Amino acid sequence: MKSDPLAMIGGMFAYFAFKRFKKRVDPRLYNGGVFLGLNGLCIKSHGGSDDVGFASALNLAAELTQHGYVQSVVDDINHLMSQETFLS
Repeated sequence: MKSDPLAMIGGMFAYFAFKRFKKRVDPRLYNGGVFLGLNGLCIKSHGGSDDVGFASALNLAAELTQHGYVQSVVDDINHLMSQETFLS
């Protein structure tokens, strides 16, 4: 991107586009996995995560709690277990 003036101008535009893209795919913003099989909500954060990753896992827990995730999973499992095709 430093070979000629036109490439440098293109590089400036690409810089800002790549910066926005980097924010969208930042793995720290997708930190935390949900454990199933517990009578409650349990989010596992990655051991090497920084403050942004840990905050992301806390936000996930808050969002799932607000939307009744645990009860939704219980209802879905009960619905599956009551279907005739699942039992045979």
